[in-house]
Amino acid sequence: FFDEDFFAYNEDVDIDWRMQLAGFKVWYERTAVVWHKHSATSSKIPGFTINQVFKNLPQVFWKNVPFPMILPMFFKFYAVYWAFVIYRIPKGGVKFALKGIWQGTLLIPKSLKKRREIQGKKVVSNEYLKSILYHGLPLKQVNRIKKFLKLKR
Repeated sequence: FFDEDFFAYNEDVDIDWRMQLAGFKVWYERTAVVWHKHSATSSKIPGFTINQVFKNLPQVFWKNVPFPMILPMFFKFYAVYWAFVIYRIPKGGVKFALKGIWQGTLLIPKSLKKRREIQGKKVVSNEYLKSILYHGLPLKQVNRIKKFLKLKR
């Protein structure tokens, strides 16, 4: 089920999209406990997390978002994507972000090829997908944008 082009970061989002499109139901289990050491491996490699996030996010978008939903989601997706690049500037991670963007851009043709297969297996309606998506900006991103705008003043 996992896409071999994802080494780490957002592979869970990708598989969730594909499972939802194929008709599997995913739910929140409030009693589940997950033990996860944050950045246990990636913290040892400078810029690894930033690079992987920027490489993988566009793949998730281009592979999984159904055609009628692309245009409405495109601007919001890329607004948050580029806001995060700008957020990385004062933190010194922009070169890793740009590397990830370049790698992700090179993978778009491959993602579009995978898209045909994924969308061909889609059994749920676009209305269903819209109903399970969060339509606002993630709070974390809103706070980052506010913080960045304060730095610019």
